[in-house]
Amino acid sequence: MAPEIIYHFYKNDEYESQYIGFLEYDFNFKLSQQDIRKGNLKIPQTTSIMNLIRTSLLKGNTIVALSYRHRLKFLYEQRGAHINKMNWLDYFIQEYFKFYEKKIDKNKLLKENPILITQQSFITSVDIFKHVMKFIAYLIDNKKFETSHPRPSYILDRFIGLACHVSGAEIISIPLTHMNHHNWK
Repeated sequence: MAPEIIYHFYKNDEYESQYIGFLEYDFNFKLSQQDIRKGNLKIPQTTSIMNLIRTSLLKGNTIVALSYRHRLKFLYEQRGAHINKMNWLDYFIQEYFKFYEKKIDKNKLLKENPILITQQSFITSVDIFKHVMKFIAYLIDNKKFETSHPRPSYILDRFIGLACHVSGAEIISIPLTHMNHHNWK
């Protein structure tokens, strides 16, 4: 799903529920055993996915990650992910501090090496969504997200994932199976 859709939902500010969620078009509503193993996640296999999501949201102050694939360090070290000749993570930290006046310790973050929400596939409360998107909208509205990368959404995806991670909300991963051309049926 294009991050632009999420941005427009935020800018239109019309919510009919206390929760909001997005799911990339090519996900299957089955748990991804590969991502569960890779992330060393403990997910009860005896209940429905909808029950897992509902229970997770009812805990409060949570973001349910439906796609949870890449560790921060892997994304940080990829070539070509730059904004104004800065690595995307350095740029994120710089702009986050300007906006919220909150420091993020890059070395601590890289040592923690969290798995980030990807493909903008998550469900959370409208309040947490607004908090995360307030920063993302600031970047877009002020053209701070100008990049020479051929796919700006590629970097914006990382920004949304990291903004969720540093939001203070608990990330609960319920990774769904990501389809690809090998297993589309």
